[in-house]
Amino acid sequence: QLTEKLDTGLYLDTALVREWFFKNSLQKKILNLYSYTCSYGVSAKLGGAFDVINVDSSRSALQSGKTNYEANHIAINPRSFSLLPVSDYLRFAQKRNDAYDTIIIDPSPPPLSMHTVEEKMAYYLGPIKKCQKLLKPEGILLVSCHNFLDVTPDQFKEAIQKSTETLQCLETIGYPEGFSSQQPKMFVFKTIHG
Repeated sequence: QLTEKLDTGLYLDTALVREWFFKNSLQKKILNLYSYTCSYGVSAKLGGAFDVINVDSSRSALQSGKTNYEANHIAINPRSFSLLPVSDYLRFAQKRNDAYDTIIIDPSPPPLSMHTVEEKMAYYLGPIKKCQKLLKPEGILLVSCHNFLDVTPDQFKEAIQKSTETLQCLETIGYPEGFSSQQPKMFVFKTIHG
């Protein structure tokens, strides 16, 4: 989409996240929430994932995702593209007792009607806790570390660990070389037992 929109359809600052998926998806079942144009799904499939579900409420974004699959010679399975609000998909997935090896949640900014830190944190923590219930016992949850929360990345990470009780941050994925930001881009969590 280089000539069509201001938004090109690919965020260059997520290159290391895509690299992570390429290296950590072999034979995994992956849920890509707020998938946008499915670049994480493409990386996961190229890395050997046996199943990737891309969920977004934008029809045009998912259509671009299918185009990206085709451009990378990945077979199109219609069930891999779910045109639903994430909250609806999570509710249906829980009813079906779905279980995933890896889930990534990279939501859009909170609504402008949310002004307080508490409201904004609840906007993120609610879906995160629902995702936790869909993880396999050794499952991994990647959470985008946004800079519009009015809290530090460490405070956000601690809030996730406190609210979920059993999620522990294993690693942090940063920005690629050449970007000025030294902030984390993505947190990688795993469920701890006992």
